[in-house]
Amino acid sequence: MAGGLCVVTAAEDGPAAQQAHAARLQRVRRGAYVDRDGWEELSTDAQLLVRAHAISDSAERGRLFSHCTAARAWGLPTIGRQQSSVEILVDDGRTGRSPGLIRRRTQNLPDGVELDGLLVTNPARTAVDIARVQSLASGVSVMDSALTRGLASRDELQAEVWAVPRGGRGRQFAALALALADKGGESAGESLSRVQLYMAGFPRPSLQVEFRDDQGFIGRVDMFWRELGVVGEFDGKTKYGVDARQSSAQAAEILWREKQREDRLRALGLTVVRWIWSDAWDVTPLLRRLRAAGLRTGHSQQWPVPDLSSGRETRRVAHS
Repeated sequence: MAGGLCVVTAAEDGPAAQQAHAARLQRVRRGAYVDRDGWEELSTDAQLLVRAHAISDSAERGRLFSHCTAARAWGLPTIGRQQSSVEILVDDGRTGRSPGLIRRRTQNLPDGVELDGLLVTNPARTAVDIARVQSLASGVSVMDSALTRGLASRDELQAEVWAVPRGGRGRQFAALALALADKGGESAGESLSRVQLYMAGFPRPSLQVEFRDDQGFIGRVDMFWRELGVVGEFDGKTKYGVDARQSSAQAAEILWREKQREDRLRALGLTVVRWIWSDAWDVTPLLRRLRAAGLRTGHSQQWPVPDLSSGRETRRVAHS
């Protein structure tokens, strides 16, 4: 069972049977099929995990799923083009490819974690693997999520970074991603925004700062530049907690409460800047709005610096 679907093997016993199978089944791997209607209702992430289950079921021994496949299993959000092929770790030097399967070679296979029927890399290893091969924003996003949800500690992430051999692919990128990661980053959009600020040389914000007034608690804001009195809010699709099943009146009430929250923040003398995903992705609209609020570039020294000085102290077996 994967994603609510049962992976089955369809017998190839003639043209008529093949046509019948084709009408109701979706091929996810050679010899492995699922219900077509159910498949089409799955998200891209869920479809990737169904493919992973099909591969796991067909393997003679346990496959160790890694990178984006492991990230999907743990629910860690990556940023950018989504991987459609299943990824596994294999011993260094193994050869061969299969359609829809990427073999990531490593010198030493780590122990896996059994999760929903799949053997996957642990959250810390998964996050560092992502940071090594994908964008800085993607690496920060998965590390933010792992820290926020308590799936990995900063020490565990640091140990995985140190375990990468000196000069190993992506070691510096992973170290930088960890330096920028913060358990206050509560969404991929916030993580992307923070990386864009770092790359542009804007001052580092404080995250998830609470505000109160004479009426009591107002709320927590995504970002805050204390010296300038500027609040930054990333508006994602789920920002306001509006459920598609709610009535228009309920949705309007939620948005009204958010407006009141912002009015109370402004009454404290704060400037509130809002942006959406496309602003952060494009970066220019995001930076333009923050400049209008008084932020300036040239303050990148306020951001943390990657620390790889203790790499020789780790007792973990190095991986590549």
